Amino acid sequence: MDRRNFIKTGSISVATFGLVTSIFPGCSEENSRFKELENMISGVEPLTNEDFISRQQKAAVLMEENRIDGLFIAGGANLQYFFNLSWWQSERLFGAILNRKSDPVWICPAFEVERAREVIKFGTDIRIWQEHESPYDLAIDIMKDLGLSSGSLGIDPNVRNFVVEGIRKAVSGKQIQITDGAPITENCRGIKSRKELEYMELGNRITKMAYRETFKMIKEGMDPLELEELIRQAHSKMGVSGGGYPQFGISSAFPHGTEQTFPLKQGDIIMVDGGCIVEGYRLGHGIGLEGHEYPYLVKGNKLELQPGMTFSNEPGIYINNEFGIRVEDCFVVTEDGGRYLGGLLTESIDKPFSLEPVIMQD
Repeated sequence: MDRRNFIKTGSISVATFGLVTSIFPGCSEENSRFKELENMISGVEPLTNEDFISRQQKAAVLMEENRIDGLFIAGGANLQYFFNLSWWQSERLFGAILNRKSDPVWICPAFEVERAREVIKFGTDIRIWQEHESPYDLAIDIMKDLGLSSGSLGIDPNVRNFVVEGIRKAVSGKQIQITDGAPITENCRGIKSRKELEYMELGNRITKMAYRETFKMIKEGMDPLELEELIRQAHSKMGVSGGGYPQFGISSAFPHGTEQTFPLKQGDIIMVDGGCIVEGYRLGHGIGLEGHEYPYLVKGNKLELQPGMTFSNEPGIYINNEFGIRVEDCFVVTEDGGRYLGGLLTESIDKPFSLEPVIMQD
């Protein structure tokens, strides 16, 4: 089988064969850039406090089912997911204990407390620690104050190891049990809500439209950075932060790029990997708030698929010193099968951006 017969354009990672102007009519530089594009997020319905409270309530139900009394969550995607709060991760511990008895209780470096009061939206109990004090002891004190001195404290699976070990040492000799908090975080985030699916649907479509319009400007001799900038501009025109990372010719055989760059020449493979963010949701691989997140499509995973789970299905072939190809199709599991996100799916090499929706059957 030759290259032309098996190379297809994908939904998010896109590979196209050669410089076929018949696929993308009107490639003239005289055309104004992105005249067909407009802001697509002006009417997006944002998440509200009620959405985050609903997430916290679901977590409480799962905590009861899994016999977990408290869940420690530090900076990162889970802090954003449950509390609508972005906080950098540093050597100074900041986080919250989500529990079934009260509002979240926070742990914060003393010199950051005023900033914390500005941005914390759920819970007013902020326990501070000075530089010479142990923040891990605060976690134990909080559990005691909640009447959970013999309870189970789940740890957010994204918490860094030195924090986990710090908490583990602090509970040594005490009745509090440390356990994995993944059954809570993963089962909350693994099934997307209506709003989340709308964000991801729109994000997929915006990315494909950006690719479609920038591919009209492909020309021989182009540098990958030129195409990357055009893709960024197209995303920006539609109101989002996003882009793509083009690889030309033999560099496409590197799944995530190479330090070598090659100008585009006739017959080259072009592979573009990228995406955009709508209300915090990224695209591309086991998808959601993070580029890779639970659950995963991988051999040996026996998890039963449920409606609302989202995935990127992405087979790839990489032949060193020749070319690489990766096709990423993002989809959501539905009651009767599945549905690809964003539309504009490939029909053939001559129709890389179809307008017809494609339904997956079970």
